[in-house]
Amino acid sequence: MNVIKKLRRKFILIPTATVTIIVIGALSLVTSVAYIRINAQIDSFLIYISQNNGRISEHKLPPNTTWFSETDWTGDTPDFPYQLRYFSVLVDDQNYIKEINIKNIAAFTETEAIQYAQMAVQKDKSNGIFKKDRASYAYQITKLPNNDTLIVIMDCTRDMAIIQDFIQDSIELGLVCIILYIIILAILSKLAIKPFIRNMEN
Repeated sequence: MNVIKKLRRKFILIPTATVTIIVIGALSLVTSVAYIRINAQIDSFLIYISQNNGRISEHKLPPNTTWFSETDWTGDTPDFPYQLRYFSVLVDDQNYIKEINIKNIAAFTETEAIQYAQMAVQKDKSNGIFKKDRASYAYQITKLPNNDTLIVIMDCTRDMAIIQDFIQDSIELGLVCIILYIIILAILSKLAIKPFIRNMEN
């Protein structure tokens, strides 16, 4: 009987390990692609706003410039300029503030906008993501030809939530698939080793 138990255990463990590796690899790949695509979309928005001097044109839409971005900008709507929540701060080469635009966001006052723009500059990175309370914000720092610096900060909370939900759903789906596979395999293993048990009994 010990031989039968070992045989059944091997029959279950080896395929389960193989399927687990495949499921983890597949879900990791899909999640990574989704993460890259959402980040590419965020970057395209930030670059678009930066190229328009910290504003969104009501008639000019951002181009699809990245391979991972699949956003279709052909469906232009009058509400597009109001869909993004962002602000911009323009600073000269002496670090004096020349212009602040907070018309498209409600979560920041002018003082907070300056504070977070300074914080973004101090990170020594041209772009990135930071947290304010429970919200997520992406920033883009652009050096202009006249040596001014434009800092654009955009609310990307919804995009980050999509990524987190997608990761959580992927983990849950992977676990369910593996558990169902183990249950089915355990049932089938009884049928598979029956001839072996019969031979041993004989």
